[in-house]
Amino acid sequence: MEQEKVVRLLETYRGNIGRCGYIQARIFELSRYIRKARACTAEDLAGPSASIPGSTRSGNTESRTERAGIRLADGYVSQHVQDMEREATRLQDEYETKQGAIDCVNAWIRGLGKKDAWIIKRTFFDGLKLAEIENLCVAEIGVSCSKYVLRRMRNDALAKICEMAR
Repeated sequence: MEQEKVVRLLETYRGNIGRCGYIQARIFELSRYIRKARACTAEDLAGPSASIPGSTRSGNTESRTERAGIRLADGYVSQHVQDMEREATRLQDEYETKQGAIDCVNAWIRGLGKKDAWIIKRTFFDGLKLAEIENLCVAEIGVSCSKYVLRRMRNDALAKICEMAR
């Protein structure tokens, strides 16, 4: 994988985690609405004031109920439910794409040493500049590092990630 793509995946990691959390919640919510709407479909189709899609004439209650049962057995789904199912499918596809990127980054971080993982997390996940990271060095990893050393550490860590991503 090219370094530019690796950097893009690292930079979007936190946003992807947040988006995946939202998508999971939205899919769960849509699933509840879909279940409720499907449960109400039979009642709506068989009710006395129901207009059965595809039906051209009205009949007595038994034939209306029978027609509703046939429609449901044939797999009738309201347009509203179809729209929600399409939205859930679109969100699931987006979730799988973003989760794949998250999984790659997590694997790369696990494959790095402590210092390499630390510099990648501070640079890409936290969005800190080298000057800000320089101030954190002693407190977090117990070593005083110049911007030059930090830049070299970051570049070495990126090279290791690119090697893992080959």
